[in-house]
Parts: sequence; structure tokens; C-alpha cells
Amino acid sequence: MDKKGVGGKLAALGLLAVFVIYIGLQVAINLRDRIETQDAAVVTVEDKLQGEGVFFREQTVLDHISGKNAEYLVANGEKVSREQQVAMFFDDAESIAAYRAYKNAVKEEESLKYAYTHLAGGSDSGKIDSLMFLSMVDLTEELSTGLITAAEQDYADLAQLLVRRDGSKMTEEEYNAASAKLRAEQQSLLQSIKGRSSVVGAPVPGYFVRGCDGFENRLSPATKADITPSLVHEALEAEGAADDGVGSVITGFAWYFAAVFDADEAVALRGQKSAYIRLPQIGNDTLRVSVVGVQHEQDGEAVVLFKSTKMDPAFFQSRQQTVELVRETFSGIKVPREALRQVDGKWGVYCLVGAISRFKPIEWTYQTDSYYLATPAISAAKGLYLYDKIIVRGKDLETGKVVN
Repeated sequence: MDKKGVGGKLAALGLLAVFVIYIGLQVAINLRDRIETQDAAVVTVEDKLQGEGVFFREQTVLDHISGKNAEYLVANGEKVSREQQVAMFFDDAESIAAYRAYKNAVKEEESLKYAYTHLAGGSDSGKIDSLMFLSMVDLTEELSTGLITAAEQDYADLAQLLVRRDGSKMTEEEYNAASAKLRAEQQSLLQSIKGRSSVVGAPVPGYFVRGCDGFENRLSPATKADITPSLVHEALEAEGAADDGVGSVITGFAWYFAAVFDADEAVALRGQKSAYIRLPQIGNDTLRVSVVGVQHEQDGEAVVLFKSTKMDPAFFQSRQQTVELVRETFSGIKVPREALRQVDGKWGVYCLVGAISRFKPIEWTYQTDSYYLATPAISAAKGLYLYDKIIVRGKDLETGKVVN
């Protein structure tokens, strides 16, 4: 191959490279100049202040017997009457095991009676089989994921279903014999724990809450004026500590919440009669609560006391919680910060109307580092309006300019 042929090919390759570079530059310029828009939409945001706090309420702490095994007789948060038995204490592990076996025997007798009385005709036996299958599925899943406590309950339920299923197939003689055996077992178990247990009753009517954390006397309506940021932090740091005691009976319908906030932020609540708070660890509901007071500034923090009569078992059973104080709510059209421009001393945005850009002045009521909330105009002709196409990105924009 001669030198002229090689030179011609090199020249052709060079021209091709220049052409490719030129096309690439044109594409890049076109992409750079292409506008981006965002539909004008109204959003609502909250100006929130987050803190930590503790619940407290009017309650009577129950006496307990140290060093003994306890078995609760009522559910956590259950309403109880005066002198109702709420817990039993046992001298040793064997006696509490015997008591639990006694309760299982009672349940087994009840299931047997139900099965023999209601299922003997076979009308509901299919339902029992379905419930057993579902219970086994749940039990398998719980065991595979390590949910031991839940699995224990499902296992007990499955055992009761088995008793009901078998009870529906018994003759009268078999049923009477099985019932007598269970009653004898119950009597034997009760006799084995006689003198080895004691009962705790509710001294007053109210709602029973299991366990105590040692702050019941220091955090109460009677001592609310003495609650300081350091006391709240002490109670928060005690979260997860072992309970000491049977529990308590809540006697009032009101609950209080002592929250620690930055002192400069908390002072704004002085004089307010009410506020809106949210307890995200319990739920997403916004609660209107009374502001009892702002007190005891320490190390740049202050305690804000809230009060409410809204009834919910979660409020009775909780001590430590995260709290969100909703200071104000804002609504408006969300305008990205990069879309905001100034024309003739007025702030506003360019909007795409057809293929033409038009400047629309705005006034905002709320802003963050990334966006503003603008007040919607009464019409598209008067300013920024719902569903306008806000130009977020564009080059050399001006009113009346045709843009791509």
C-alpha cells in the first residue's frame, strides 16, 4: 500500500472523529438547554419540635412479695374492681408450674364439654379441622422465625382444638370418665400448692398495669411541680430495667406527659392553654392536649407538662416515649429552590404555558433549604396556580420566549 492511500484513510478517520465530536457537543448543548418542569401541587407540612418524655398518672402501687414467682390473673390494662385478685405469688418454681397445669386442666375440661355438647352432631367439626390447620401453619412460621412466646400461645390453642375435636367423637360414658379424670387432676394440683401461694388484690377500682419501675412516687400528679429535666432523663435512662413489683392500679381518667425540650423552644409554650402532639411509637394520631406548664430550666432544657383525658390502653401501659410537638401547619404550592428567580425586584417562577415561558410572582409562607411553599393564586392569570408547569431548569428564560 502506497503512502497516499494510507494518508487518505487517516484523513477520512480524522474527519469522522471531528464529526462525532461535533455531534456529541450539539447533543450535550441541547440536553443542557432543555427545560425541566414540575407540576404545581399543593402540599401540607408541619413545623415540628421533637423531644423525649415520660408518662405519669394517678395510680396506687400494689404491695408485692420479694423473691417469689408471680402469676398474673388479669390482663395488662384490664379494668378491675375493688379487692379483685390481680396476681398470685408462689414460694417456688414447682408450685407455679402446678398452678399453670391446673389452669390448663380447667381449659381442657371446658373444651371437652364444649366439644361433647355442641359438636357431637359433626356440624362444626369441619371448622375445627380448618382452625387446627391454620394454627399449625402459624406455629410453624413462628418457630422458624424464633417467636417463641407467640409459638407457646399457639401451641396451647392447638392443644385445646385437639381436645375439642376428639371430644366430639366420645360416647357419654367416655365423656363422663374424661371429665371426672380432669376434675380429679385439678383438685390434686390445687392441693399441691395449698399453703405455698398468696394472692394480691386491687385495693381500689381502676385499670391494672403490670410491673413498676420505681418512679411511681417521683412521677405523679402530686409531684408534677417538682419534675425537672434531670428527673425525666433519669427515668428515660431506666428504660428496660427489670420491674420491681406487681404493678399498680390507675385510678384517674387523666394522664400526664412530661417532655424535655430545648429551653428556648419550650418558652414559646408559656401561656398556651393547649397544644398538638404526636406519639409516633404508639400511633400516628395527632392529640390535642392541655399545656399544664413550662418549668425548671436546666442546662439549656426545660420540662413541658401536657395533660389529656383521652382513654387508650397504650397510654396506661407506657412510660418512656418520643414526642413530636406540632407547632404550626403550612399548606401551599411546593416550589423547588432552583426554580425561584428574581425579575424586576420580584421573586417568582417561570411557568411553561404551551411552548412559551411566562414569569409568575409568588409569595411564600414557609421555606426549607430545598423548597418553598407558595400561596396559590385565585386563577392562572393572577399568578402561580394549581397544575401550572413550573420550570425547574432552563437557560436564558424570559417572559414570552418560545422554549423547547
